[in-house]
Amino acid sequence: MRCVSFITRWAVRFLVLLTVIAGVSGRLQAQETSWNPPMELTHPLSEGDWFPDVAVDSSGDVHLIWQTGPCSRTYQKPCLMHWRQKGGVWQNAYDVFLDQGAGQSAIRAAIAVDREGRVHLIYLQDFQSIVYQQAWIAWADSARAWTDPRQMSGFGHAYFPDITVGPDGTLHAVWTESVDSKPSEDCKYGNCSDIFYRRSTDGGIRWSPPVNLSRSEVGTMKVHVRADNRGWVHVFWEEGGDRWVTDRLVGVAYAVSYDGGQTWSAPQIFTHPTGIPRQIMLDVDGQGQIVAVWRLVPGDAIYYQVSQDGKEWSAPQPIPGIWPQESTAVFDVYDIAADSRGVLHLVVAGRNAPTGRQAIFRLEWNGNTWSAPEQVSPYEGYPEFPRIAVGLGNTLHVVWFTKQWPGYEEGQEMHTWYSMRRISAPAWTPAPLPTPTPTSPPPTPSPVPSPTPFPTVPPDAVRPFNPATLYTESDELTGVILSLLPALVLVVAVLTVSRWRRR
Repeated sequence: MRCVSFITRWAVRFLVLLTVIAGVSGRLQAQETSWNPPMELTHPLSEGDWFPDVAVDSSGDVHLIWQTGPCSRTYQKPCLMHWRQKGGVWQNAYDVFLDQGAGQSAIRAAIAVDREGRVHLIYLQDFQSIVYQQAWIAWADSARAWTDPRQMSGFGHAYFPDITVGPDGTLHAVWTESVDSKPSEDCKYGNCSDIFYRRSTDGGIRWSPPVNLSRSEVGTMKVHVRADNRGWVHVFWEEGGDRWVTDRLVGVAYAVSYDGGQTWSAPQIFTHPTGIPRQIMLDVDGQGQIVAVWRLVPGDAIYYQVSQDGKEWSAPQPIPGIWPQESTAVFDVYDIAADSRGVLHLVVAGRNAPTGRQAIFRLEWNGNTWSAPEQVSPYEGYPEFPRIAVGLGNTLHVVWFTKQWPGYEEGQEMHTWYSMRRISAPAWTPAPLPTPTPTSPPPTPSPVPSPTPFPTVPPDAVRPFNPATLYTESDELTGVILSLLPALVLVVAVLTVSRWRRR
């Protein structure tokens, strides 16, 4: 009996211990699945904040960028705000666009960081040109740390830039830009936009000549770029619909490079018999599957397709449990990022029921199925344009903006927000940021032209660029030759005088 009583007492204690562990586990799980209360990104003089982006460096610190304005009481001037963490502590936000002149503008910024300790920025300047800047993270506490803007686009109206850093450190940049084309049935007013790509293998100092990836007959919008662990580069966009002209929506498009951006496939156009695919987003999961997500307009579903090679794709299937926002937002995007397990995290502006209210939701793709949607933002205003980054493999960082009413963005009061949460994926060890050599930032070989009229592209120019007008790897050699010309002229003059005296 004593033995039975002893066993009974220990059995009870064991059950109590299991109950306590389960309770603690439940609390920990609840903490893991909760998002921090949204933090507003704004400026004391701000009249509206939108188009945010987010990146996380190798130490786990967050970098936020967004457009706001004005930043001056003396004249109306937009701001491009950078807010960063340093050792996990938020520093003072500041205007990267400072001192670039009154009357200019900066919009549609995208940000990325590399393992060498640099932060890279690309954006639309003056509603005309795509420009690029970089800064050492260790010094990036003010606008003085950034290099001067370097022009990336050519002579057409540019828009919708994006930038990413590949696993080997190569920078990949894309944007849309109008080309010198005549009006047609599909491009009513002519000069519709194409997709252009450049890459840098030395941290953004030199860039390859631009490559036209689309050569579209109907215009392009909202281009994005991803680089995976195999060295493949993925570029995808909306085909039809153009920022500068009115034309015909067709679907979404995809092009892939299997050699790090040196050569490219012809674009594939994704269409649908009952509507027009829009808002494509894409990434690669831990199994090497390429997962593309888009919405159908008109329609009430968000679809996904999977490919092993970027050539053959599965049939479109609706993602269960999530519906798109009811309005057709002109500038809205989805976003995807992978954690340390290779699980993909999709963020969308949508609804978790057909009659539900609009919010930002997150879903996981585990390689086979989608999780139920998890609410990220409150049901306040009309949130959209979510962007996501994963820090140290297990921390999700999301930004978005909210509007007063659905539909077209401009003319509304807008607010920008940030939130984060940790997940159960394994964490990567933080890597200290490299200490940069105490020298001046790399010089800008070609300054940004003034916003007043760009030269007209000759009819026989490559669409639309003359590569000689842009800074590439060959410019240094050209510079050396040009720098030697005065000495060469002097030598020729001395030899001529000497020969004349001998006479």
